[in-house]
Amino acid sequence: MEFELAKAGKEELDIISEMSRLFRYDLSEYKGMSCEEDGMFAPIADLNIFFNDSNHAFIIRCEEELAGFALIERDATKESSFIFSYLFILRKFRRTGLGRNATIEVLNKLKGHWKIDYNAPNTTAMEFWQDVINSYTNGNYTLEDEGHKKWGPLKVIRFTNEPA
Repeated sequence: MEFELAKAGKEELDIISEMSRLFRYDLSEYKGMSCEEDGMFAPIADLNIFFNDSNHAFIIRCEEELAGFALIERDATKESSFIFSYLFILRKFRRTGLGRNATIEVLNKLKGHWKIDYNAPNTTAMEFWQDVINSYTNGNYTLEDEGHKKWGPLKVIRFTNEPA
């Protein structure tokens, strides 16, 4: 399966914003988000932060078709530290290896300390992230439980992919 992970510029902000409505719909099962009165889910708030020099926004295409996005935030608490804030793959492309391949390409582009979190009840995310990160790091990662005042119980994966 041929795919492309392309750095997104401000001109793709609207595309990611619209796709983020689908992302939030998918997560409503775990995070309790409600549909707006217009019948749509609100887009992810503050997407602009991913379009600056510190953070990274990527568009994912499969066979030249729009397939998802990845949003990476610089973690200000530690130098060369990143938070994999959002990964979204359209349902049509799930379970094809696209999410895994796009994630690995993002990780290979950005070396440092990583944090990935997901809602504890989201078993699909748990299986995906633990499988990908276990394989990518050869089991060299930590998995912790954390509480979040807005999102509830989270699972947090931490690892580093800095060159030795």
